Amino acid sequence: MTAFTIREHIRPDSTVEVTGLARRGDELALVIDGVDRGRLTDLAVVVVLRRYGRALEPEVATLLADAPRLTLRDGRALCRLHWRAAVDAGARDWLVLCEPGAEPVAALSPTIGAALAHLAGVKAS
Repeated sequence: MTAFTIREHIRPDSTVEVTGLARRGDELALVIDGVDRGRLTDLAVVVVLRRYGRALEPEVATLLADAPRLTLRDGRALCRLHWRAAVDAGARDWLVLCEPGAEPVAALSPTIGAALAHLAGVKAS
């Protein structure tokens, strides 16, 4: 199964480390460069996004319909946006938590990827 990419990181040797999440039964595997490195619950992803995420502007929220998406438990989903805010020189990667009955919240993917790796017990590269 292909992992849902949550973070891309350039190592000192210029290679790219890709971190993703993949469903493994009742848990999510933290997958780094195609190798399962740790396990998380859906709730861990939800809690981290609720902690670090901020509400999206309504016009940005309309982009979620076409965004890549990982289905979570209880009708929730994690979406990925590549979007440029007015204050940014270039587009950046954002992870967005979509929950029934709540407005979507977004945070920069490097922040969320690092937090989830920490919770999964994976040492930073």
